[in-house]
Amino acid sequence: MDLGRLLAFAISHGSFDGGDQGLLNEFFSGWRDLPAIHRLPFIYNMTAGVFYSYAAAYRRFGASTKIVHFIGAEKPWHGSAATHQSEHLEKWKQIHQTNVAAHVSSTYNDCKS
Repeated sequence: MDLGRLLAFAISHGSFDGGDQGLLNEFFSGWRDLPAIHRLPFIYNMTAGVFYSYAAAYRRFGASTKIVHFIGAEKPWHGSAATHQSEHLEKWKQIHQTNVAAHVSSTYNDCKS
């Protein structure tokens, strides 16, 4: 699978839920039938609320986390800290300030720190 095929699929089919998850679930519709080796490990798509739903997995793998998925309408860049665990929110702010903020026009860089 390549990016070109995914983009063509996005243009021709859209997303049933209007977001990335709908598109990805449709494009990779057979993923459940593939062996586990074809799935992303926990540390590559950990949800920000993992403390509640996967506490044991977070205790075991949390320090190795690569990607935190801020699911739902409230995102860190909206300044709504109450909906996200402070550990993930603070890490997001640190990465944003260090690697992103200087490269984004002030018009679009209204993240509340």
